[in-house]
Amino acid sequence: MGRKTIQTVTASQEWRERMVAARKAIPEGVGQQDVLVWVATQNPELDKLTNATRWRNAWLSRVADPEITVLVEQAAAHFNEKNQASRKRLSRQKLNRVSK
Repeated sequence: MGRKTIQTVTASQEWRERMVAARKAIPEGVGQQDVLVWVATQNPELDKLTNATRWRNAWLSRVADPEITVLVEQAAAHFNEKNQASRKRLSRQKLNRVSK
């Protein structure tokens, strides 16, 4: 039997990569605080000061936290829909968003 030349991806590595992808999917102008507020409204159990370190480590992709990662992915989808609606509204008025 030969050696495997391809390194397998661990589950924790996959969750961290999903968090990075979710953070990149969040529109410009929406910050960590906005996402945190949305996540706290969706899952009030996470809205505790004792979860601050857990949130920070998951947000920075230091640890794999599936619960927070899934919620951040949902938040990204929510903010993208919201951003798309405002874009359509502005384009109907023939206006553009001001870039920072």
